[in-house]
Amino acid sequence: MFSTDIEILEKDGAYTLSLDGQSIQCLFTDDLVASSNFELICFICDDFDRCGSLDLKDKKITTRGVNCAYTIFSIQKLKVENQGAWNSMLERYAVMPKYDYSLIQVANGPPMELEELARLTPVRTAFRKSIGQKDFSQLTAYAWGSYYHSMWSAGLEDDDIEEANELCPLLRANKGDEPIGPGQFITDKSFKITNISKKIINLINVQTKEEKAALSALCEALQYKSVILPIALLNNWISKREYVSGCMVLGGDIAALSGNDEDSTDLSHQKLNEFHSDIAELCLTYCSFNQKPSYLESLISNGENKEMEFKQTFALDVKSRKKEKYIVESCIKTIAAFLNTDGGTLLVGVNDDGEILGIEKEVDLLYKNNDKFLLNFKDTLKAKIGEKFYTSIDYNLKKETDKTVLVVKCLRSDEEVFINGNDFYVRTNPATEKLEGRELIGYVKSHFQKG
Repeated sequence: MFSTDIEILEKDGAYTLSLDGQSIQCLFTDDLVASSNFELICFICDDFDRCGSLDLKDKKITTRGVNCAYTIFSIQKLKVENQGAWNSMLERYAVMPKYDYSLIQVANGPPMELEELARLTPVRTAFRKSIGQKDFSQLTAYAWGSYYHSMWSAGLEDDDIEEANELCPLLRANKGDEPIGPGQFITDKSFKITNISKKIINLINVQTKEEKAALSALCEALQYKSVILPIALLNNWISKREYVSGCMVLGGDIAALSGNDEDSTDLSHQKLNEFHSDIAELCLTYCSFNQKPSYLESLISNGENKEMEFKQTFALDVKSRKKEKYIVESCIKTIAAFLNTDGGTLLVGVNDDGEILGIEKEVDLLYKNNDKFLLNFKDTLKAKIGEKFYTSIDYNLKKETDKTVLVVKCLRSDEEVFINGNDFYVRTNPATEKLEGRELIGYVKSHFQKG
């Protein structure tokens, strides 16, 4: 059977693929290859042609290791549209930048190191513009630190590595000696809460489902040596040629360039170039069929977590249709917890399932108009938390598809925030927790009084 044997069927606005009378399932899940996006389904169907003859086994098509649109769609269902799996991917993406080989050269001296530098300069320049010179320089220092730390820690026992990590922020050969290389060491846990990591995660979170699937496919193709190169490509910060050129030298692949070592040949160079070029073109084409989510959809897409909380109302009990103090306090606790932890976003007008319900009913019943609603919100913040923390809280109303949502974005506070001057809350994934006694004292010391 061939790609021309595949049928596209339509039912209730969804298009599915069928071969030999059987609906085709994704490679890694039992999800059907189905979408309301007809153009995307057509592309997946046509792209099967690169696989040659097709075998259908257990409703899945055997691709024989060939990367095609079917593979990326399967990744989308497995890693992107599955919320738990996507949260796990975000945890991985949150630390990948500090190990990114696009930020460092691994060849020792010219001509290969100069070749690496020349090929990686476009992506470095593009990323520097995106996150700013200061954060880019710091990220590069972390990348060098991680590279040398991986060599230094090779062969050490886990307990020894952990002890050394606690003793010194810079890489050192023997606990207190001179640094063994450039860069600065930072643990994965500490890096994940840096503004650098958060900026990069934000770049990923605003992507469409198709772009997220393409990102995962590109990272896999690079054996997770870089997430920065794929991000730059998918955002059109660099050309496909610049992307492929950078891929050719990542993390030691410089040796595969013809003439750089005894084992390299023109053929190995050509195969490597063709591999990266083909998957880059495939991913760019796949993303061209994407359906951009709205601003609120982008915020909601990752569900509730340590830095995201949904509340259906700010004060209204939807059953009694009355203002209730406990509902207001729940929202204020969340805001205080974000300020006391690592920041976060509260969406009012969204239920626990991520459905946008809006605040229209609450406004009509309790406040009459949006201006009075916002004034009440501001007055509540002032009474419960205090004016001094206004600069760490940004709030506004966003309206989409006739539904209005209050978006409250909180930065990490430089000092502890108490509700009514007494109660202290922090954010634990994905809940709000009250701290008291020794636990409170210990948290304040570690979180607000470092150094």
